Amino acid sequence: MAVSAHTTQQRVYFGGVLFLALTIGFFFIPPDIFFTFGVGLTALTFFCLFLFNLRFGLYALAAVGFFNGWDLILAKYSWAKQIAYLSSVNAPVVDFLAVVLGFSILVSYGIKILPFSRAEFKTTLRPMRWYALFILVSGGATILAYEHQMFSSVKYLLRSMLFVFPAYVLIPAALITSKDVLLKIFKIWLGVGVITALFGLSSLVVVPQAGWIRVEPYKIGDFAPLGYNHNLIAEVLTAIIPVAAYLVFRERFKRVQGPQTTRRWMGFALALGLIIAIDLLTLSRAGWLAFMVELGVIAYFFHHQLLEYFRFKARHGSQFVLLIAVLALIGYMGLFLTSATVSSSNQTRWQLTDITLFYTLRSPLHGYGPGMFTRLLGDTFDYVIEHGEVLDSHGFIQKILLEEGFVGLALFVIFLIIVFAELFKVESPVAEDGLLIPLMITMLAGVFAFQMFNTSYFSSVMWLPIGVALAAAKLSKHH
Repeated sequence: MAVSAHTTQQRVYFGGVLFLALTIGFFFIPPDIFFTFGVGLTALTFFCLFLFNLRFGLYALAAVGFFNGWDLILAKYSWAKQIAYLSSVNAPVVDFLAVVLGFSILVSYGIKILPFSRAEFKTTLRPMRWYALFILVSGGATILAYEHQMFSSVKYLLRSMLFVFPAYVLIPAALITSKDVLLKIFKIWLGVGVITALFGLSSLVVVPQAGWIRVEPYKIGDFAPLGYNHNLIAEVLTAIIPVAAYLVFRERFKRVQGPQTTRRWMGFALALGLIIAIDLLTLSRAGWLAFMVELGVIAYFFHHQLLEYFRFKARHGSQFVLLIAVLALIGYMGLFLTSATVSSSNQTRWQLTDITLFYTLRSPLHGYGPGMFTRLLGDTFDYVIEHGEVLDSHGFIQKILLEEGFVGLALFVIFLIIVFAELFKVESPVAEDGLLIPLMITMLAGVFAFQMFNTSYFSSVMWLPIGVALAAAKLSKHH
Protein backbone atom coordinates (compact mmCIF):
# COMPACT_ATOMS: atom_id res chain seq x y z
CA MET A 1 0.00 0.00 0.00
CA ALA A 2 1.41 3.37 -0.96
CA VAL A 3 2.34 5.96 1.65
CA SER A 4 0.27 9.12 1.77
CA ALA A 5 1.79 12.12 0.04
CA HIS A 6 0.51 14.49 2.69
CA THR A 7 3.17 15.70 5.13
CA THR A 8 2.89 15.85 8.89
CA GLN A 9 2.88 19.65 8.62
CA GLN A 10 -0.19 19.55 6.38
CA ARG A 11 -2.01 17.16 8.72
CA VAL A 12 -1.24 19.38 11.71
CA TYR A 13 -2.47 22.42 9.76
CA PHE A 14 -5.81 20.86 8.78
CA GLY A 15 -6.27 19.38 12.25
CA GLY A 16 -5.53 22.75 13.86
CA VAL A 17 -8.06 24.57 11.68
CA LEU A 18 -10.77 22.04 12.54
CA PHE A 19 -9.93 22.16 16.25
CA LEU A 20 -10.08 25.98 16.19
CA ALA A 21 -13.47 25.85 14.44
CA LEU A 22 -14.77 23.41 17.04
CA THR A 23 -13.52 25.62 19.89
CA ILE A 24 -15.11 28.75 18.42
CA GLY A 25 -18.36 26.88 17.95
CA PHE A 26 -18.36 25.69 21.55
CA PHE A 27 -17.94 29.20 23.02
CA PHE A 28 -19.81 31.44 20.59
CA ILE A 29 -22.60 29.44 18.92
CA PRO A 30 -25.85 29.02 20.91
CA PRO A 31 -25.83 25.62 22.69
CA ASP A 32 -28.93 24.23 20.99
CA ILE A 33 -27.55 25.02 17.53
CA PHE A 34 -24.05 23.85 18.42
CA PHE A 35 -25.17 20.52 19.81
CA THR A 36 -27.57 19.98 16.93
CA PHE A 37 -24.61 20.00 14.57
CA GLY A 38 -21.95 19.11 17.14
CA VAL A 39 -22.09 15.34 16.61
CA GLY A 40 -21.73 15.77 12.86
CA LEU A 41 -18.92 18.29 13.33
CA THR A 42 -17.05 15.95 15.66
CA ALA A 43 -17.43 13.11 13.17
CA LEU A 44 -16.19 15.43 10.41
CA THR A 45 -13.15 16.35 12.52
CA PHE A 46 -12.21 12.72 13.03
CA PHE A 47 -12.92 11.99 9.37
CA CYS A 48 -10.43 14.64 8.23
CA LEU A 49 -7.82 13.50 10.74
CA PHE A 50 -8.19 9.87 9.67
CA LEU A 51 -8.32 10.71 5.97
CA PHE A 52 -4.81 12.18 6.05
CA ASN A 53 -3.49 9.52 8.41
CA LEU A 54 -5.52 6.33 8.27
CA ARG A 55 -3.16 4.47 10.57
CA PHE A 56 -3.81 7.01 13.31
CA GLY A 57 -7.44 5.92 13.07
CA LEU A 58 -6.37 2.28 13.25
CA TYR A 59 -4.35 2.93 16.41
CA ALA A 60 -7.29 4.80 17.94
CA LEU A 61 -9.49 1.81 17.14
CA ALA A 62 -6.98 -0.55 18.78
CA ALA A 63 -6.76 1.66 21.87
CA VAL A 64 -10.50 1.62 22.62
CA GLY A 65 -11.40 -1.71 20.99
CA PHE A 66 -11.59 -3.65 24.26
CA PHE A 67 -13.78 -1.07 25.99
CA ASN A 68 -17.07 -2.07 24.45
CA GLY A 69 -18.91 -0.59 27.42
CA TRP A 70 -17.83 2.96 26.63
CA ASP A 71 -21.22 3.88 25.23
CA LEU A 72 -22.17 7.24 23.81
CA ILE A 73 -25.78 7.65 24.97
CA LEU A 74 -26.91 11.18 24.21
CA ALA A 75 -30.45 10.54 25.43
CA LYS A 76 -29.10 10.94 28.98
CA TYR A 77 -28.61 14.68 28.42
CA SER A 78 -31.49 17.14 28.51
CA TRP A 79 -30.19 19.16 25.56
CA ALA A 80 -30.12 16.03 23.39
CA LYS A 81 -33.64 14.92 24.28
CA GLN A 82 -35.04 17.89 22.39
CA ILE A 83 -33.30 16.84 19.15
CA ALA A 84 -34.79 13.74 17.51
CA TYR A 85 -31.71 12.23 15.85
CA LEU A 86 -29.43 12.94 18.83
CA SER A 87 -31.75 11.30 21.35
CA SER A 88 -31.49 8.06 19.37
CA VAL A 89 -27.67 7.95 19.45
CA ASN A 90 -26.65 4.95 21.56
CA ALA A 91 -23.57 2.92 20.63
CA PRO A 92 -20.04 2.16 21.86
CA VAL A 93 -17.41 4.81 21.11
CA VAL A 94 -15.36 2.19 19.24
CA ASP A 95 -18.24 1.68 16.79
CA PHE A 96 -18.38 5.41 16.03
CA LEU A 97 -14.63 5.41 15.38
CA ALA A 98 -14.98 2.36 13.12
CA VAL A 99 -17.73 4.02 11.07
CA VAL A 100 -15.73 7.23 10.61
CA LEU A 101 -12.51 5.32 9.84
CA GLY A 102 -14.31 3.07 7.36
CA PHE A 103 -15.76 6.08 5.57
CA SER A 104 -12.29 7.69 5.52
CA ILE A 105 -10.86 4.55 3.92
CA LEU A 106 -13.54 4.54 1.20
CA VAL A 107 -12.94 8.22 0.39
CA SER A 108 -9.15 7.78 0.39
CA TYR A 109 -9.59 4.90 -2.02
CA GLY A 110 -11.91 6.96 -4.21
CA ILE A 111 -9.53 9.94 -4.48
CA LYS A 112 -6.51 7.61 -4.62
CA ILE A 113 -4.76 8.97 -1.54
CA LEU A 114 -4.08 5.44 -0.39
CA PRO A 115 -4.84 2.73 -3.00
CA PHE A 116 -5.47 -0.87 -1.94
CA SER A 117 -4.92 -4.13 -3.75
CA ARG A 118 -6.82 -7.40 -3.55
CA ALA A 119 -3.76 -8.92 -1.84
CA GLU A 120 -4.47 -6.85 1.28
CA PHE A 121 -7.61 -8.93 1.86
CA LYS A 122 -6.20 -12.32 0.87
CA THR A 123 -6.54 -13.98 4.27
CA THR A 124 -10.03 -12.56 4.87
CA LEU A 125 -11.71 -13.71 1.64
CA ARG A 126 -12.41 -17.33 2.61
CA PRO A 127 -13.65 -16.47 6.14
CA MET A 128 -15.74 -13.67 4.63
CA ARG A 129 -17.51 -16.10 2.28
CA TRP A 130 -18.51 -18.38 5.15
CA TYR A 131 -19.56 -15.48 7.35
CA ALA A 132 -21.62 -14.09 4.45
CA LEU A 133 -23.37 -17.46 4.20
CA PHE A 134 -24.06 -17.33 7.95
CA ILE A 135 -25.49 -13.82 7.56
CA LEU A 136 -27.60 -14.99 4.60
CA VAL A 137 -29.11 -17.82 6.66
CA SER A 138 -29.66 -15.41 9.57
CA GLY A 139 -31.38 -13.03 7.16
CA GLY A 140 -33.76 -15.83 6.21
CA ALA A 141 -34.48 -16.38 9.92
CA THR A 142 -35.65 -12.76 10.26
CA ILE A 143 -38.65 -13.55 8.06
CA LEU A 144 -39.84 -16.02 10.69
CA ALA A 145 -38.83 -13.91 13.67
CA TYR A 146 -40.50 -14.50 17.03
CA GLU A 147 -43.88 -12.76 17.37
CA HIS A 148 -43.49 -11.35 13.83
CA GLN A 149 -40.87 -8.86 15.03
CA MET A 150 -39.12 -8.86 11.68
CA PHE A 151 -38.07 -5.19 11.79
CA SER A 152 -36.32 -5.57 15.16
CA SER A 153 -34.67 -8.78 13.97
CA VAL A 154 -33.37 -7.19 10.75
CA LYS A 155 -32.07 -4.21 12.75
CA TYR A 156 -30.12 -6.53 15.06
CA LEU A 157 -28.77 -8.49 12.09
CA LEU A 158 -27.47 -5.36 10.37
CA ARG A 159 -26.34 -3.42 13.43
CA SER A 160 -24.68 -6.16 15.46
CA MET A 161 -24.00 -9.25 13.33
CA LEU A 162 -23.15 -7.75 9.95
CA PHE A 163 -21.43 -4.58 11.16
CA VAL A 164 -18.60 -6.30 13.05
CA PHE A 165 -16.99 -7.93 10.00
CA PRO A 166 -16.22 -4.84 7.89
CA ALA A 167 -15.55 -2.72 10.98
CA TYR A 168 -13.13 -5.01 12.79
CA VAL A 169 -11.89 -7.55 10.23
CA LEU A 170 -11.70 -5.71 6.90
CA ILE A 171 -10.35 -2.43 8.32
CA PRO A 172 -7.32 -4.11 9.98
CA ALA A 173 -6.79 -6.14 6.79
CA ALA A 174 -6.67 -2.91 4.77
CA LEU A 175 -4.43 -0.91 7.11
CA ILE A 176 -2.03 -3.43 8.68
CA THR A 177 0.43 -3.60 5.80
CA SER A 178 3.75 -3.89 7.63
CA LYS A 179 5.26 -5.51 10.68
CA ASP A 180 5.87 -2.09 12.23
CA VAL A 181 2.15 -1.29 12.18
CA LEU A 182 1.35 -4.67 13.73
CA LEU A 183 3.94 -4.16 16.48
CA LYS A 184 2.53 -0.72 17.31
CA ILE A 185 -0.91 -2.27 17.75
CA PHE A 186 0.59 -4.94 20.02
CA LYS A 187 2.29 -2.27 22.13
CA ILE A 188 -0.94 -0.27 22.34
CA TRP A 189 -2.71 -3.42 23.53
CA LEU A 190 0.03 -4.09 26.06
CA GLY A 191 -0.49 -0.57 27.41
CA VAL A 192 -4.24 -1.19 27.56
CA GLY A 193 -3.58 -4.45 29.40
CA VAL A 194 -1.29 -2.82 31.98
CA ILE A 195 -3.70 0.06 32.60
CA THR A 196 -6.62 -2.38 32.95
CA ALA A 197 -4.60 -4.60 35.30
CA LEU A 198 -3.57 -1.63 37.48
CA PHE A 199 -7.16 -0.43 37.53
CA GLY A 200 -8.26 -3.89 38.65
CA LEU A 201 -5.48 -4.04 41.26
CA SER A 202 -6.59 -0.71 42.71
CA SER A 203 -10.02 -2.22 43.39
CA LEU A 204 -8.48 -4.28 46.20
CA VAL A 205 -8.07 -0.98 48.03
CA VAL A 206 -10.94 1.10 46.64
CA VAL A 207 -13.72 -1.51 46.71
CA PRO A 208 -14.60 -2.97 50.14
CA GLN A 209 -13.78 -6.66 50.11
CA ALA A 210 -16.44 -8.93 51.56
CA GLY A 211 -15.94 -12.66 51.39
CA TRP A 212 -13.76 -13.71 48.49
CA ILE A 213 -10.81 -11.44 47.67
CA ARG A 214 -11.01 -10.57 44.00
CA VAL A 215 -10.39 -7.67 41.64
CA GLU A 216 -13.44 -6.06 40.06
CA PRO A 217 -14.26 -2.86 38.16
CA TYR A 218 -15.70 0.16 39.92
CA LYS A 219 -17.11 3.60 39.16
CA ILE A 220 -15.03 6.78 39.04
CA GLY A 221 -17.48 9.61 39.62
CA ASP A 222 -20.35 8.85 37.24
CA PHE A 223 -18.22 6.81 34.85
CA ALA A 224 -17.50 3.08 35.10
CA PRO A 225 -14.56 2.47 32.69
CA LEU A 226 -15.08 -1.29 32.66
CA GLY A 227 -18.65 -1.61 33.80
CA TYR A 228 -19.44 -3.41 37.03
CA ASN A 229 -18.69 -7.06 36.27
CA HIS A 230 -15.34 -8.75 36.95
CA ASN A 231 -15.66 -10.66 33.66
CA LEU A 232 -15.16 -7.38 31.78
CA ILE A 233 -11.65 -7.07 33.21
CA ALA A 234 -10.88 -10.72 32.52
CA GLU A 235 -11.97 -10.63 28.87
CA VAL A 236 -9.59 -7.73 28.14
CA LEU A 237 -6.62 -9.36 29.85
CA THR A 238 -7.28 -12.80 28.37
CA ALA A 239 -6.97 -11.46 24.83
CA ILE A 240 -3.82 -9.45 25.60
CA ILE A 241 -1.83 -12.20 27.37
CA PRO A 242 -0.60 -13.87 24.11
CA VAL A 243 0.26 -10.45 22.62
CA ALA A 244 2.32 -9.58 25.69
CA ALA A 245 4.01 -13.00 25.50
CA TYR A 246 4.93 -12.34 21.87
CA LEU A 247 6.56 -9.01 22.75
CA VAL A 248 8.52 -10.67 25.58
CA PHE A 249 9.87 -13.55 23.48
CA ARG A 250 10.50 -11.36 20.44
CA GLU A 251 12.84 -9.16 22.48
CA ARG A 252 14.31 -12.03 24.50
CA PHE A 253 15.43 -14.05 21.49
CA LYS A 254 16.76 -11.29 19.28
CA ARG A 255 20.04 -12.23 17.65
CA VAL A 256 21.73 -9.05 18.84
CA GLN A 257 21.33 -8.48 22.57
CA GLY A 258 22.25 -5.31 24.43
CA PRO A 259 21.33 -3.39 27.59
CA GLN A 260 18.41 -1.66 25.86
CA THR A 261 17.00 -4.94 24.53
CA THR A 262 17.35 -6.53 27.96
CA ARG A 263 15.51 -3.66 29.61
CA ARG A 264 12.73 -3.91 27.04
CA TRP A 265 12.12 -7.63 27.38
CA MET A 266 12.28 -7.46 31.19
CA GLY A 267 9.75 -4.62 31.13
CA PHE A 268 7.49 -6.63 28.83
CA ALA A 269 7.93 -9.66 31.11
CA LEU A 270 6.89 -7.67 34.20
CA ALA A 271 3.85 -6.38 32.32
CA LEU A 272 2.94 -9.94 31.25
CA GLY A 273 3.27 -11.18 34.83
CA LEU A 274 1.03 -8.38 36.12
CA ILE A 275 -1.61 -9.04 33.45
CA ILE A 276 -1.71 -12.78 34.17
CA ALA A 277 -1.88 -12.24 37.93
CA ILE A 278 -4.79 -9.79 37.71
CA ASP A 279 -6.58 -11.99 35.17
CA LEU A 280 -6.48 -14.85 37.66
CA LEU A 281 -7.45 -12.60 40.58
CA THR A 282 -10.69 -11.62 38.87
CA LEU A 283 -11.84 -15.14 39.84
CA SER A 284 -13.66 -15.16 36.52
CA ARG A 285 -14.48 -18.74 35.60
CA ALA A 286 -14.52 -17.82 31.90
CA GLY A 287 -11.18 -16.04 32.35
CA TRP A 288 -9.60 -19.03 34.07
CA LEU A 289 -10.94 -21.44 31.46
CA ALA A 290 -9.74 -19.24 28.58
CA PHE A 291 -6.31 -18.93 30.22
CA MET A 292 -6.11 -22.71 30.57
CA VAL A 293 -7.00 -23.03 26.87
CA GLU A 294 -4.23 -20.56 26.01
CA LEU A 295 -1.72 -22.50 28.08
CA GLY A 296 -2.79 -25.69 26.31
CA VAL A 297 -2.30 -24.14 22.87
CA ILE A 298 1.12 -22.76 23.85
CA ALA A 299 2.10 -26.19 25.18
CA TYR A 300 1.04 -27.72 21.84
CA PHE A 301 3.22 -25.37 19.80
CA PHE A 302 6.21 -25.05 22.11
CA HIS A 303 6.32 -28.30 24.08
CA HIS A 304 9.97 -29.02 23.18
CA GLN A 305 11.12 -25.58 24.31
CA LEU A 306 9.06 -25.80 27.49
CA LEU A 307 10.50 -29.20 28.38
CA GLU A 308 14.03 -27.85 27.95
CA TYR A 309 13.20 -24.81 30.05
CA PHE A 310 11.78 -26.84 32.93
CA ARG A 311 14.71 -29.24 32.81
CA PHE A 312 17.01 -26.25 33.17
CA LYS A 313 14.96 -24.84 36.05
CA ALA A 314 14.85 -28.24 37.73
CA ARG A 315 18.63 -28.19 37.99
CA HIS A 316 18.41 -24.93 39.91
CA GLY A 317 15.39 -25.83 42.05
CA SER A 318 13.48 -22.66 41.13
CA GLN A 319 10.57 -24.62 39.67
CA PHE A 320 9.35 -25.39 43.19
CA VAL A 321 8.58 -21.72 43.85
CA LEU A 322 6.50 -21.59 40.67
CA LEU A 323 4.81 -24.88 41.53
CA ILE A 324 3.81 -23.64 45.01
CA ALA A 325 2.37 -20.42 43.55
CA VAL A 326 0.38 -22.34 40.92
CA LEU A 327 -0.96 -24.82 43.49
CA ALA A 328 -1.99 -21.96 45.80
CA LEU A 329 -3.92 -20.28 42.98
CA ILE A 330 -5.55 -23.55 41.93
CA GLY A 331 -6.53 -24.26 45.53
CA TYR A 332 -8.04 -20.80 45.98
CA MET A 333 -9.98 -21.10 42.73
CA GLY A 334 -11.07 -24.63 43.65
CA LEU A 335 -12.55 -23.37 46.94
CA PHE A 336 -14.22 -20.50 45.11
CA LEU A 337 -15.78 -22.86 42.54
CA THR A 338 -17.41 -24.86 45.34
CA SER A 339 -18.85 -21.76 47.06
CA ALA A 340 -22.57 -21.01 47.28
CA THR A 341 -22.17 -17.98 44.98
CA VAL A 342 -20.79 -20.08 42.14
CA SER A 343 -23.28 -22.90 42.72
CA SER A 344 -26.16 -20.44 42.34
CA SER A 345 -24.67 -19.01 39.14
CA ASN A 346 -24.12 -22.50 37.73
CA GLN A 347 -27.73 -23.41 38.47
CA THR A 348 -28.93 -20.32 36.57
CA ARG A 349 -26.75 -21.15 33.56
CA TRP A 350 -27.93 -24.76 33.47
CA GLN A 351 -31.53 -23.64 33.61
CA LEU A 352 -30.87 -21.15 30.80
CA THR A 353 -29.30 -23.92 28.72
CA ASP A 354 -32.27 -26.17 29.38
CA ILE A 355 -34.73 -23.47 28.26
CA THR A 356 -32.61 -22.76 25.15
CA LEU A 357 -32.70 -26.43 24.13
CA PHE A 358 -36.43 -26.61 24.84
CA TYR A 359 -37.17 -23.77 22.41
CA THR A 360 -34.53 -24.78 19.87
CA LEU A 361 -35.99 -28.25 19.44
CA ARG A 362 -39.29 -26.61 18.45
CA SER A 363 -37.60 -24.58 15.72
CA PRO A 364 -34.34 -26.46 15.07
CA LEU A 365 -33.46 -25.28 11.56
CA HIS A 366 -33.97 -21.50 11.47
CA GLY A 367 -34.44 -20.58 15.12
CA TYR A 368 -36.45 -17.56 16.22
CA GLY A 369 -34.59 -14.79 14.39
CA PRO A 370 -31.56 -12.59 15.20
CA GLY A 371 -31.89 -10.54 18.37
CA MET A 372 -34.84 -12.52 19.71
CA PHE A 373 -33.06 -14.25 22.62
CA THR A 374 -33.99 -11.72 25.31
CA ARG A 375 -37.50 -11.23 23.92
CA LEU A 376 -38.22 -14.95 23.98
CA LEU A 377 -36.75 -15.45 27.44
CA GLY A 378 -38.64 -12.38 28.64
CA ASP A 379 -41.88 -14.15 27.71
CA THR A 380 -40.84 -17.28 29.62
CA PHE A 381 -42.72 -16.91 32.90
CA ASP A 382 -40.80 -19.53 34.88
CA TYR A 383 -37.44 -17.92 34.07
CA VAL A 384 -38.52 -14.32 34.75
CA ILE A 385 -40.30 -15.12 38.00
CA GLU A 386 -37.19 -16.88 39.35
CA HIS A 387 -34.36 -14.75 37.91
CA GLY A 388 -35.92 -11.38 37.12
CA GLU A 389 -34.69 -9.21 34.23
CA VAL A 390 -33.45 -11.18 31.23
CA LEU A 391 -29.87 -10.54 30.08
CA ASP A 392 -28.42 -11.62 26.77
CA SER A 393 -27.11 -15.14 26.39
CA HIS A 394 -23.90 -15.89 28.27
CA GLY A 395 -22.25 -17.64 25.35
CA PHE A 396 -22.47 -17.48 21.57
CA ILE A 397 -23.48 -21.16 21.29
CA GLN A 398 -26.77 -20.68 23.13
CA LYS A 399 -27.34 -17.33 21.43
CA ILE A 400 -26.94 -18.59 17.86
CA LEU A 401 -28.65 -21.90 18.54
CA LEU A 402 -31.84 -20.20 19.73
CA GLU A 403 -31.81 -17.38 17.17
CA GLU A 404 -30.50 -19.10 14.00
CA GLY A 405 -30.98 -22.77 14.80
CA PHE A 406 -28.62 -25.66 14.17
CA VAL A 407 -27.92 -24.51 10.61
CA GLY A 408 -26.79 -21.08 11.77
CA LEU A 409 -24.65 -22.52 14.56
CA ALA A 410 -23.00 -25.00 12.16
CA LEU A 411 -22.13 -22.19 9.71
CA PHE A 412 -20.75 -19.98 12.47
CA VAL A 413 -18.57 -22.79 13.82
CA ILE A 414 -17.31 -23.50 10.28
CA PHE A 415 -16.45 -19.80 9.98
CA LEU A 416 -14.38 -19.99 13.18
CA ILE A 417 -12.63 -23.12 11.89
CA ILE A 418 -11.83 -21.35 8.61
CA VAL A 419 -10.28 -18.45 10.56
CA PHE A 420 -7.98 -20.91 12.33
CA ALA A 421 -7.28 -22.66 9.00
CA GLU A 422 -6.05 -19.36 7.49
CA LEU A 423 -3.57 -19.06 10.34
CA PHE A 424 -2.44 -22.68 10.17
CA LYS A 425 -1.90 -22.32 6.40
CA VAL A 426 1.03 -19.95 6.95
CA GLU A 427 4.06 -22.04 6.02
CA SER A 428 7.78 -21.46 6.66
CA PRO A 429 7.38 -18.15 8.46
CA VAL A 430 10.60 -16.17 8.80
CA ALA A 431 12.61 -15.79 12.01
CA GLU A 432 10.54 -14.11 14.71
CA ASP A 433 7.29 -14.82 12.86
CA GLY A 434 7.79 -18.39 14.06
CA LEU A 435 6.36 -17.02 17.31
CA LEU A 436 3.80 -14.70 15.76
CA ILE A 437 1.30 -17.10 14.20
CA PRO A 438 1.24 -19.63 17.08
CA LEU A 439 0.57 -16.80 19.53
CA MET A 440 -2.13 -15.33 17.27
CA ILE A 441 -3.78 -18.77 17.27
CA THR A 442 -3.40 -18.79 21.05
CA MET A 443 -5.04 -15.37 21.31
CA LEU A 444 -8.05 -16.42 19.22
CA ALA A 445 -8.41 -19.70 21.10
CA GLY A 446 -8.59 -17.74 24.36
CA VAL A 447 -10.99 -15.14 22.96
CA PHE A 448 -13.36 -17.76 21.52
CA ALA A 449 -13.24 -19.84 24.71
CA PHE A 450 -14.11 -16.76 26.76
CA GLN A 451 -17.04 -15.80 24.54
CA MET A 452 -18.53 -19.26 24.97
CA PHE A 453 -19.50 -17.95 28.42
CA ASN A 454 -19.84 -14.20 27.93
CA THR A 455 -21.91 -11.64 26.02
CA SER A 456 -19.37 -9.79 23.82
CA TYR A 457 -19.54 -12.15 20.84
CA PHE A 458 -20.81 -9.55 18.33
CA SER A 459 -18.57 -6.68 19.41
CA SER A 460 -15.06 -5.35 18.89
CA VAL A 461 -13.81 -7.35 21.89
CA MET A 462 -14.05 -10.57 19.87
CA TRP A 463 -13.81 -9.33 16.29
CA LEU A 464 -10.86 -6.93 16.45
CA PRO A 465 -8.52 -9.78 17.55
CA ILE A 466 -9.84 -11.82 14.59
CA GLY A 467 -9.01 -8.97 12.20
CA VAL A 468 -5.55 -8.41 13.64
CA ALA A 469 -4.74 -12.15 13.63
CA LEU A 470 -5.77 -12.52 9.97
CA ALA A 471 -3.68 -9.43 9.10
CA ALA A 472 -0.70 -11.03 10.87
CA ALA A 473 -1.20 -14.17 8.77
CA LYS A 474 -1.22 -12.01 5.62
CA LEU A 475 2.10 -10.40 6.61
CA SER A 476 3.69 -13.79 7.29
CA LYS A 477 2.52 -15.11 3.91
CA HIS A 478 4.03 -12.11 2.15
CA HIS A 479 7.38 -12.99 3.67
